[in-house]
Amino acid sequence: MFAPATPALPLKDIYMPPAPAIWPLAPGWWVVLVVTAVALFVAARWGWRRYRRRACRRRLQTLFDQSLVSAAEPSARLAIISQLLRRAARSAAGDAAAQLTGEPWLHWLDGEDPERPFSNGPGRVLLHGPFQASAVAAANLDLLLPIARQRFMQLAMRASDRPGAPR
Repeated sequence: MFAPATPALPLKDIYMPPAPAIWPLAPGWWVVLVVTAVALFVAARWGWRRYRRRACRRRLQTLFDQSLVSAAEPSARLAIISQLLRRAARSAAGDAAAQLTGEPWLHWLDGEDPERPFSNGPGRVLLHGPFQASAVAAANLDLLLPIARQRFMQLAMRASDRPGAPR
């Protein structure tokens, strides 16, 4: 029936402290930001280099294919293949490699390949084929084309990786 009276206490209002400020950041967040920025920079640089390398590869493949399209006869195509290989050799290894002739040229084209596709395989047609007036067999050219294209790409990509190479 009767509620006990509570004595009036001298209480003050409760004030909440302010929320922690976002700025300045704690040292741990600075480390996270720096690591993230470095990782993004490295990833972007790697991606850009990969893009440029692939674009270079596509341009070289197009150059090789378009050069061969212009020639109808197998002997003319063989001469173009020989010219492209010499241009790539000059770009990759300097004039000394491009001035080689005969067997040393074929051995240089073999490089480190244990199968020796130029000196012992279908690449031997490069020895005399471009200089003969008689028609080169289309079958020989069909065997030569993939290995010549692969070697051209290797030499041209090596040349594009050199410092100071045009980009």
